[in-house]
Amino acid sequence: MKLDQTSNGVPFRSHVVNQWGDEFILFPNAEHSPSDIKNAIAELRDNRDAVSIRVARDEDLDNLFVDQVFRHPEVKPLKWFEVYQDYQVIRTQRQKGMTAEEFVYVYVLPNVEQTREANLKKWPWLSKD
Repeated sequence: MKLDQTSNGVPFRSHVVNQWGDEFILFPNAEHSPSDIKNAIAELRDNRDAVSIRVARDEDLDNLFVDQVFRHPEVKPLKWFEVYQDYQVIRTQRQKGMTAEEFVYVYVLPNVEQTREANLKKWPWLSKD
């Protein structure tokens, strides 16, 4: 998923929370200063119906990473339980700087069968697919 950006280049994701507006999650890069983040927040408050705005936490970064893994073209034909990895592995590799594409080639594609078997043991009702 491609993130939107504020006018000063701070990436963000939004989703509808209720009839009053959206939640915005900012994904600033190392090059963004605290002032850049404050300006991005002000811009979103001034120009959008914002119910909440916050800077991404580890869980948000993990979820963004997982989204990128599942959107990889070589993963699309697989079932989700052939791709789904433990979040501790995802977080550890993401924090080490591994890209989602590298993750697909190192962790997902070489381990499809093992991942499938492990996840079917966790969730046996999936084997009825």
